[in-house]
Amino acid sequence: MLRRFFIMLKRCLFVVLILFFVSYHSFSQEVADTTADTGNVAGTASADAEADVGSVLIDFSVLSAGGPEVEALTHDFSSQFYLSVSAEEVSQLKKPYTIDNWRIVPASSLEYPIVFAKSQIKPVLVTKGQYEGQSVLGIRAFFPNFNYEMSYEIQPPFRPYNTEDNTLFNGFGSIDNVGEVYQARMTVYGLNNQERLFLITEDSYGNTYEYSFGGLNFVGWKTVTWTNPQYVNLINEVDTQLPLYPQNSAYRLIKAIKIVHPSYLVNEDMVTYIRDVTILHDKASIDLNDSINHEDVWEIIRESSFERQQASIRANDVELYFRFLQERKKYNYKPAGDTGSTDTGS
Repeated sequence: MLRRFFIMLKRCLFVVLILFFVSYHSFSQEVADTTADTGNVAGTASADAEADVGSVLIDFSVLSAGGPEVEALTHDFSSQFYLSVSAEEVSQLKKPYTIDNWRIVPASSLEYPIVFAKSQIKPVLVTKGQYEGQSVLGIRAFFPNFNYEMSYEIQPPFRPYNTEDNTLFNGFGSIDNVGEVYQARMTVYGLNNQERLFLITEDSYGNTYEYSFGGLNFVGWKTVTWTNPQYVNLINEVDTQLPLYPQNSAYRLIKAIKIVHPSYLVNEDMVTYIRDVTILHDKASIDLNDSINHEDVWEIIRESSFERQQASIRANDVELYFRFLQERKKYNYKPAGDTGSTDTGS
């Protein structure tokens, strides 16, 4: 009887030991999984933190303040077309980058004389509040009472471009060394408008991106945001097989700020103000801190940047000259000495 009791006790102890080892293994696996999950969360958080590098795409309060930096942005296209214009007009073949030269461009469905006459852009002085004393971009958009969706684009006077050191338009419509975009922010003044606001940018490969900030149905200054829902997936898919040199400078340019008027709205005039646009992003390339300065030796990146710069300048020359001719035609301009045909009645 006693012997049977010890046998049963031994079996129970054996079962307890087996259960202990199984439980310990499961617990260790859970700890490992939890650690891995925590590591993933930490990795995502650090990726977000890394992306939280705010670069100013455009600050209209700085642009309106003027100064040598803004004057340097003036695009002179007179050297290309001076033979086609009169001596008095040569001085007109320069386009400043100031706010009053930005363009409000209606969609093709809105190209009516009254639309062009009533839609305006101008620098506006803030007289109260946190931005008191600063001038911002003021927008008046006129929407005829049509029962379909209408839109405008607010565009720079010409396409921003950068010099070889990629600094000329930085902060004035261009950002250099941009990887994946995490977030876009715009400081805008709302007047309980129901129109929707968008930002359109272009990368160094010619791809365009449209970011939606939602409606303007609030009152006063507000920083509206767009957050990239695919950001984490995109940074995890970065191609690590690319060579570290040469890597062409990856930039983002502002193409337009877009305002969309829904079909159900009945108001005709819409007014808003924009102070600045900021992009939060990863860096496309980092300083290698290598033992050899590859760019000083080969100058591949500078050469590529110069070629892109010249292509942008030529494109701007043609576009600005075409607009100049349109304006001249609109006002029925006649070159000096051309009195037109005269009917003598003979």
